[in-house]
Amino acid sequence: MPVISIITPVYNVEKHLANCIKSILEQTYTDFELILVDDGSPDNSGNICDEYAKKDNRITVIHKENGGVSSARNIGLNWVFENSESKWINFIDSDDWVQPCYLQSLLNAVTNSDSSISACAFVECKEYSNDHEHLCFDYKCITGERFCVDQWVYSNAPWAKLIPTSCFENLRFPEGKIHEDAFVMYKILLPCERLAFIDAPLYCYNIGNNDSILRKPWTPDRLVLLDAIEERIDYCKKNGYNDYLDTEIDEYIKTIRYYLYKIDQLGYQEYKEIINKKLKKALKKRCFKEKYYWRKNVDIYELAYPKTTKVLTIASRIKRIFKKG
Repeated sequence: MPVISIITPVYNVEKHLANCIKSILEQTYTDFELILVDDGSPDNSGNICDEYAKKDNRITVIHKENGGVSSARNIGLNWVFENSESKWINFIDSDDWVQPCYLQSLLNAVTNSDSSISACAFVECKEYSNDHEHLCFDYKCITGERFCVDQWVYSNAPWAKLIPTSCFENLRFPEGKIHEDAFVMYKILLPCERLAFIDAPLYCYNIGNNDSILRKPWTPDRLVLLDAIEERIDYCKKNGYNDYLDTEIDEYIKTIRYYLYKIDQLGYQEYKEIINKKLKKALKKRCFKEKYYWRKNVDIYELAYPKTTKVLTIASRIKRIFKKG
């Protein structure tokens, strides 16, 4: 049986899909299976999957009704547990691609270092390219918590990582949500005591796909990310991940600030009050840990406490003037 199961959700990506599949089939490491989950694509993506499956017996194609990327990944995971004995799971999005030594490097890193998980860096690309044909890269071993702190945004993504199949025994992606990854990956990464990280961009993240969910106009559906961060904050408190907790609170505040900007810009005023309450609660927590946090983040405090911040700022300036005098 193959050592690695690659799960690729497919939806409306006929312009990019061939490059993605081609980059996987050209891997220097060949003992893998590729599960292409056609999530009810309205374009020619499903047919492209079938054509490649005819040419390579490592490919399995699953056609299903549209249910979203989480549903597609979950179907892929269910198939692996029912039909495979692979040791590792790898996710690759169908509009992205990987360098030829991607799988070999990830596998070398995780096995040679006796780590639980391996991950590599990524690069944003607009055009398909293969720059590192036969290279394998060095790695460094860190804790999963350190990885999440250093790579906050990227750590939420399932791609560019080699994860033990056993991690998904009782874990699936929440369906019907944007930012679904943010509800899952921390449960896998934070408990990891040893993670092998390859600081080389072996995964190519395609920013040229304008149909990507994250490139569509901002809507209040994105607010679900705040729920995910709140969930992670609670998890960190309960399990003692204090370094990551600080990072989460700071990122939570930054995310709220950005969302308030989008709410004002796009006119979703009905969401403003509840988001402001979340901001005030977060700022109280942050100020408790750092007494004068507000001085370095006056613009954020002005959003939550416009009148109070103005008074404090004026008082602080008067105090400095009297000190100089």
